[in-house]
Formats: sequence, structure tokens, C-alpha cells
Amino acid sequence: MYAWSRARSAAALLLFCVLSLSVVAAAPSVGEPPPEVEPAWTLTFESQVDWQRVTPLGRLIVGTADGLCGVDPDNGDILWLHRHLGGLAEQSYTRISGTPFVMLAEGAEDPRVVVLNTMNGKVSFDSRKAGIARVLDAQILPHDGSLLVLGFPGGKPRSELYLFDVETGEKLWTNEKIVGAAAGGKLAGLLTSLVQATTGDSGIRSAPFEISDDAFLYASGTGFYRISTRTGEVEWYKSFVESRRTRFFMAPGNSDAFYVGAEWVSDGSATAGMVWAYYMAFRAEDGEALWDKPVKNRGGVGEAIFLDRGMVVGPPQHERGKLKLVDYASGKTSWGKKGKGIEVPGGVVDHDLSEAGLVLTTGVNSAWRDKLPDYSLNVLDVESGTFKLKKPVKIRGRLLGTDVLAGGVLYVTTSQANILDLESGKTVSPKAISSEESLVTAVDGTRVYVFSRDAGSLFEIDTEKSSVRKLGQERVKLDGSETPISLEVVEDRITLVSSQHVVGFDRQGAVELNAHHPAPRRSALMRALLTAQAIRAGMAAFAAGVYGGAFGHAATHQDEGSLNREISTGLAHGYGEMADGLARVSGQYLRAARERFEASATSRDFAFMMVQFSKQQYGLAQVSKDSGEILAIINMQRDREPVYQVDGISNRIYYRSDPSKIVAYAF
Repeated sequence: MYAWSRARSAAALLLFCVLSLSVVAAAPSVGEPPPEVEPAWTLTFESQVDWQRVTPLGRLIVGTADGLCGVDPDNGDILWLHRHLGGLAEQSYTRISGTPFVMLAEGAEDPRVVVLNTMNGKVSFDSRKAGIARVLDAQILPHDGSLLVLGFPGGKPRSELYLFDVETGEKLWTNEKIVGAAAGGKLAGLLTSLVQATTGDSGIRSAPFEISDDAFLYASGTGFYRISTRTGEVEWYKSFVESRRTRFFMAPGNSDAFYVGAEWVSDGSATAGMVWAYYMAFRAEDGEALWDKPVKNRGGVGEAIFLDRGMVVGPPQHERGKLKLVDYASGKTSWGKKGKGIEVPGGVVDHDLSEAGLVLTTGVNSAWRDKLPDYSLNVLDVESGTFKLKKPVKIRGRLLGTDVLAGGVLYVTTSQANILDLESGKTVSPKAISSEESLVTAVDGTRVYVFSRDAGSLFEIDTEKSSVRKLGQERVKLDGSETPISLEVVEDRITLVSSQHVVGFDRQGAVELNAHHPAPRRSALMRALLTAQAIRAGMAAFAAGVYGGAFGHAATHQDEGSLNREISTGLAHGYGEMADGLARVSGQYLRAARERFEASATSRDFAFMMVQFSKQQYGLAQVSKDSGEILAIINMQRDREPVYQVDGISNRIYYRSDPSKIVAYAF
């Protein structure tokens, strides 16, 4: 099926002309193309390549009509091949976050779901082989290292629950009574299964929650089960409020109790559509209620904040509501008049417990700004349940992080950065460092450097002195609608990278280098590159424990399930702080993930840019951060719709030079 050839480059890639750092680097003149980089390897397929994906760990997955394969990025070797998975559409590919597994679903008339380990190519689950005619829900139990599947077995009218070992694919058990346990009997169970089969709604309202080494919780629309991970038996079932979504919580250091938050939607004539959250505490061993009655709160179920004095509950992000402090033992609420809670201008997005109090950033969707969130910053006295600032500080942009300093609270969003003085309620800088959706930052010791595209300036925030100052006098103007991608500090140089610029500053903000390479007019040429650059910038920011505007921008502007969305919303954090339980899913994956995450924080001395180097020729260029010169280029000739993937962590490019050929380049 596959014939492949390798071509390793013997030429050095670091070719550049020595320029004075104060000179603006010019693009190569027409007719003088930059040096071309040699392919690392070439892989030719017998049939057309339908799609290709780079996994978060850097493996290349290729789908053709003849099969699905994994490719070694180092040499182009086929690591594994499944001919029976040929012809799958790219849309069928879904990553299972925080794991090496992907889910592939195909066929409306003859549906099939396959779960595949991208590290070794093993098929952990195949619904056809397992005899499951229709899969309603599939979830990983990371601590146990298993796959939980709810579906209809072939020829049977009732859905069943299955557990498979994700490493071996072995079916561990089947539970045929799961629906009946919740519905209250055989007939009710059959009716529930009929609804499942007709609507495709699994009836499950939560992700499985591993409550112990040998049991997990799973919620239906009317209650929840404790199920043995070893046998699949329902140890007990507890009815609760009718819920459209349920979340389980456990307080740190207390495995004897758990908390349930369930969203109930009113259907009353006067309150139709109003959402309420019901919270309740239960004993983990037998499910006995620990409170006399549930805590009711307006809005949906938000994050729970666990304090010494109790659990703080409030509305979900971007919704208005109240914060309540709930006593762990009794369920009694405090804060606000008669313990009914205190109004907050949105759900809690970020929090930090400090000597000054509980620093809260809340957010609510704005009807006036195309539903973009409006954020507010305030400090809560946890003893009295009152806010220290009479009026919260309004902040723009998507929140990236807060830091409690000796002189206040540093906050950074994709649009603003400033320090809030907790005593006066005023910001240290009367005018925040501001740039609409395009701030980028870098941290060096006690200093945070921020570049504002709107101001065209570099700023310095001293976290020891809690001060903010503008650096340099020269305004840096980026062409068109270029968004800054990253800012980094290496020795005495602060380097800004955008899609087409490399700008170097000294520590005082003086511009030492400003290199610009014109971009192709077709935005489609640049999409994959900019996505990869934003992923790298975001992972690097997380790995270093700092902020990154490009990361925040990327995280909120990508489609659900996309590679960028996966990394920016989950994997980046997980690479740094994976739970020990994930090692049981795949120790090899855990090690590789951590290594890759840490590698993203290592500064590289070049950036990738898509350039037009002659009248109708495009190329993906390697641009030096030191000189601004193009070191080498992948010549895409006149390919106006190039298909390529960029692995910004290992610095590899995979270019589909024709319909059946993938060429790899290593930088």
C-alpha cells in the first residue's frame, strides 16, 4: 500500500546574512528566492490522502481510502496500519482529552464507533466486534484505565453498560440492568430505552466520577448510581431532582463525602425556562444524605470553591446569580441577608485565596458586545461575606490569570493588564495596558513584559514594587490586522513575534530589530500556521507559569474538538499537572506528554512565517529571531490551497505536495 522514501538534509539550515541589528530586514527581492530546505522524508501512498492530523504528542495520523495509519515523525516509517478503517471522514475523528486515545465514528445506516490508541495503534474498542449496534455514550475512566460504553447490543431493545480495558480491548463486564435501576422497573426501563433509541439521547447527565479505587458515580436525569468498577454491579442508586446536567464534587482531603450539583429547569407557567441549581451532600460509602435538604441557587451549576469554613457555590461562568457559603456538615448557608447569598455580576471565572481575602474574577455575557463576556474583579471577605470594594473593577477581554502581589492583584486578559490596589480599590496605572484581544506577555523574574498592539509599545510591570511603566519611545506598528503571537525574554533581548514581524527590544524598550516579511493575500494559506503558532505560544506560557494573549485568543476562537481547542482548554494544563491516575491509562503517554509540554517552554531562535517571495510563489519560511532574515523556505510553488500541518513543538512541517504524497521537513 505504501511506498516511501527518505531524503535527509545534509545542508545546515542556519544560513543568513550578517546585518546590523538596528536595520529593518527587507523581504527577498522578486526573482531571488531564499534557500530551500531539503525534505527530511517523503511518504507516497497508493491512493489519495483524505486527511492528516498531528496529535498533541506529535504523531502524524493519515487517513486514505485504503486505510488509517500512524507515521513516525522522525523517519516516515509506518508505525501501524488499519486497512479496515479506510475511508473515514476527517469529521469522524475526535480526541479523548488527556489521553492518547481518539474516537472514530462512521456510518448513519450501519453505525460504528472505534477507540484507538494513537501511541501504539491498538484498537481498544470496536463497536462491531463488541456486538454493540449503537453507541450512546463513551467515556474514559482515567484512574482505572478503562473505557465505559453505554449502547444497544445488536437485536436487543434495551441499552446496556459495558466496561473495556483501554490497553487490551478486553471486555471486563456488562450491566444489563442499568436503565431499569434508574427507571424503577422492567417496563419503565424498556420505555426509557425506547426514548434512547428514538432520540439518540443516552439519558446520562454527567461524566463518570471515580469516587474511589473501585467505584464511580454516574448520573441519569433523575438521580445517580454508585457502580463497582470491578464487577459493574450497581451498589446503590439515589433519586434526586430532575436534571439536565449533573456535576460531582469532592472536598480536598475528605473522601468520606461527596457533593452533587444538579441543574433543574422550571416548566411552571410563570417561571418556564428558569434554571436552578440544587446541591446536596451524600456519604460516599452508602449514599445516605448528609443534609436535611438541598441548597437551592438561581442559575446553573458553577465551580465549587472549597474553603476551611465551607463550600462556595455560585452560577456558572457568564451567568448572573448569587454566591453562597455552605457548611460542610449541615448544609446551612451563610453570606447575605438570612444566608440567601450575595449577588455577583457573573459566574466565577478565576479565584485566589490571599491574606487580603478571596480574590474573585466574575464574568457575564454582554448583550451589547455580541455576547462577549464582561469581567469584574473584586475581593471577598470570607468571614463576613462582604466585598471589600464598593464597585468591582471592570476589565475587558478574556481572562488569562491573576496574581496576588504585596501591593495588589495583577490581572491579565487578552485585552488588558494592570494592578488593582486592594486598599483604595483603584488601579495602579490609571489607564490599563490595553489592546483589543491582542496582548502578549512574558515573565522574567519579578518583571512582566507586555506588548500592546494598539499602543505599539512595550510595558513593564514590576511585581515586587507593584508598578507599571511604559518602555521606549518608538511606536511599533504591525501591518494590517496582524495579531501578536508571542513575547519572550532571552538574556538582554525581548522578542515580539507576529504572523509577519519579528521585533527585538532591549531591556529599556528601544527597538533593535524590526523585520517584516509580506504575507500572501489569501488567508487560507496561513490558517494552519497561525493555529500551530498560537498552540505553541499557549503551551509555553502555561509551562512557564505565565500568561499568553495569543493562547487566550486561540482557546476561545476554535471549533469544539479541534486540535487547538483540545490543547488550549485542557491538554496544556494537563501536561504540567496530570493526576497520578492517568499513568494507569498509559505510562508511556504520560512521560511523552510531560516531555513535550516542557519542551514547549524552551525558546527557539526562529519563527515560522508564510511568505510570498515572488509574484505568484508562496512558501513557509524559517525566520531568524536574531537577524530577522529568512534562513530557509519550503517552496510551495503556486499551490494556492496548500494542505499542511505544523508541529510547533518539535518544529516539523508536513506538506501534502500532491494528492497522494506527504513531504516532511524538520527544522
